[in-house]
Amino acid sequence: MNAYNANTHRNRAVLAQTDRWHQTALLTDAQREAIRSAYPSDFRETNFITEVGLFVFTLIVGGGGFILFGELFEPGSSIGWFLLIYGIGAIGAAEWLIHRHRYYRNGIDNALVIIGIIFVLYGLFSEFWPDSTFWQRCVLAGAVLGTAVIRYGDPLLMIGLLGVIYGLVFERLLSNPAGQTSWPFVGMGLSAGLYWLGKALQAEPKPSSTPRSSVSGLSRDTLQIYYADVLIHIDWFTLIALLVCGNYFVAQGGETAGLFGLPKIGDSTPLIRRLFWFTTFGIPLLYGFLGLRNQDRTLLILACFGMAGAVQTARFYVGVLPQSVHWAITGAVLVLAAGLLIRWLRTPKHTFTDTPDDALSDWMPLAETLTVNQIASVQAQPPDFRFGGGDTGGGGAEGR
Repeated sequence: MNAYNANTHRNRAVLAQTDRWHQTALLTDAQREAIRSAYPSDFRETNFITEVGLFVFTLIVGGGGFILFGELFEPGSSIGWFLLIYGIGAIGAAEWLIHRHRYYRNGIDNALVIIGIIFVLYGLFSEFWPDSTFWQRCVLAGAVLGTAVIRYGDPLLMIGLLGVIYGLVFERLLSNPAGQTSWPFVGMGLSAGLYWLGKALQAEPKPSSTPRSSVSGLSRDTLQIYYADVLIHIDWFTLIALLVCGNYFVAQGGETAGLFGLPKIGDSTPLIRRLFWFTTFGIPLLYGFLGLRNQDRTLLILACFGMAGAVQTARFYVGVLPQSVHWAITGAVLVLAAGLLIRWLRTPKHTFTDTPDDALSDWMPLAETLTVNQIASVQAQPPDFRFGGGDTGGGGAEGR
């Protein structure tokens, strides 16, 4: 089911870790080259900027090609089949580039897969299920996107799948009066459940005395590496959704409620309103506490964004300052706090530092660095080395 070779994908991860250790002086040049020889990767990759440019360019070319062929063939009532054929052709082109030319998420293959899935879905809806409802389309789209995520491990496809899941749940809730008042709570519960599922998939297998099977051990490690980007995006998406569903401004409604046809939580009991004020500030504070305790960058970043949203929510309802003055004060405080943190963390504090991850760790004690390099520099003995098999002479100054 994997479009990209899983073993080569694992080698790529090994080489990436090797480069990070080499940049922090934990590996010598010779050791890095030895690892590169032992773990080859023939994926064709580019830098991030080029990938984004190729992705956008391929989307434009794919859309333009559809319009061009549509003008040439004029499918008319057979537009559904035309969409299906075009989508399957785009996916086939992506598969050819992946297997023949070893493309690996370099923008072109990503865009072709996304174009293909979009056209295939529209073709299915248009030709075979024109009268389907929103939730029925979500089920079909979820099945197609889920299969694509398993095959390609693409983060953008995972975001689309999560969006379909949330859309299906909220549409079902809004279809009945009881669900219209409980959607924020269901959203928080759904986000927490999906986040727990993502963490469970990322967890290391428990040590066992039995031999490793095809489901655990090396195979599971390889799959975790293959879907590493997907699992990270599950964390980000669900944590952001949990923040949004627990924010009083979103839950209370206002313009947001009118846009989506949702009821105003502010019209509910005072207990419900106090609950959402608690979650507005409590969830970001919880993120910050867990981020500091576990040294989790994702939680720390979202704690900052969540607290900013909480302060803005409080200003919206109970603020007395004009918005321009509020934003000016907020910006000045943030700039000052960032400067003080950068200055304070020049020297590591409880293993937190302002030094970039991929930079040389100049804060590491010199003696420790030398010790690590000396230990890492020990080379394996040649295969024909045996104790008692060497010649000596001159106090060991000559011989084998």
